[in-house]
Amino acid sequence: MASNAFQRAAAAVDTTKNLETTLPGASFLDEGTHDVTIIAVDTSRLDDNKLEVIFADESGKQFRDSMFVLAQDEKEGFGFNFRWLLAGCIPNQKALAQFYTIAAENPAVLECFTGMKMRLILAHGPGIRLHSTGSGTYVGIDPAIVDEETGKPIPQTAEYAAIKDVFTQVKAENKKRSYLRNQRIEATDKETNLAAFAAAVAALTSAKSSAK
Repeated sequence: MASNAFQRAAAAVDTTKNLETTLPGASFLDEGTHDVTIIAVDTSRLDDNKLEVIFADESGKQFRDSMFVLAQDEKEGFGFNFRWLLAGCIPNQKALAQFYTIAAENPAVLECFTGMKMRLILAHGPGIRLHSTGSGTYVGIDPAIVDEETGKPIPQTAEYAAIKDVFTQVKAENKKRSYLRNQRIEATDKETNLAAFAAAVAALTSAKSSAK
């Protein structure tokens, strides 16, 4: 996707209609529910249909989500995770319509999401994931493969002192690696986020007027 495809998708949204159908809601965060703040939005890969968003909780633990902006079929509009992001950042029909209108001309509006707060629900996909042995080493396990007697997962790799070595073995043996996925985003700070969005829009509008 080129960034103009993103702009075309935004322009194609009929903002005169009810937009409800466009809403689906350091160390690293693990599986579970987390209240987070967006600390960075990277639009440098927008031409490749990727938007990278970094979330962090109050302790500084992070989750980095590289999401598809458009669905695989561009005719379907925006991707599911991107729509969840919008639902968490600007859960308001009027503001959402304003976002699409601005995005059709200026993709930099995506960067205004930095600082917004929401709730993430993270879960692992199938495959081998990292497990700490408790003795300073790491091993790969698949929760679906367990010892019938103990009920505990059977290690799928050797033990390593470095995390990267676990996944090196997984890749070398052509096994499936489990990735932590963003399953859902929920709006938790609606008024604060909408106020931040309004301020960002005002700044963008002012900058556009000054450039004329």
